[in-house]
Amino acid sequence: SLHDALPIYDRTLDVRLGLGARREWGSLNNDLELEGLIGADFEWKTTDRKTVKLSSYFFPVVGDLDDYRARISGEWRFLFDKDMRLSFVIGTLYEYQSVVDPEIEHADLRTYLGLQFGF
Repeated sequence: SLHDALPIYDRTLDVRLGLGARREWGSLNNDLELEGLIGADFEWKTTDRKTVKLSSYFFPVVGDLDDYRARISGEWRFLFDKDMRLSFVIGTLYEYQSVVDPEIEHADLRTYLGLQFGF
């Protein structure tokens, strides 16, 4: 069958839960806060050289759900050389913080591309 002829590539889902501390320096919001972590990373190796990774994280302050951070990212990686473990990477990261100083944006969008060496 066609399904048997197609190679099956790795798919990984990592779920993360936890607690940590957060403190900002150079901000009016500089209290030490206990924050939670709820998140997941999904990575799919679509071929032996191409990988797609999607991640989403939510960091609520314990006891104050109006104070939180969130991150969503997507990345595509192409492996040039298996021996050198050299890859081309392109991705985007969106970050949101609900409580910020006056005149500071709540959200930030970053796009990147580059070369990545594996160790």
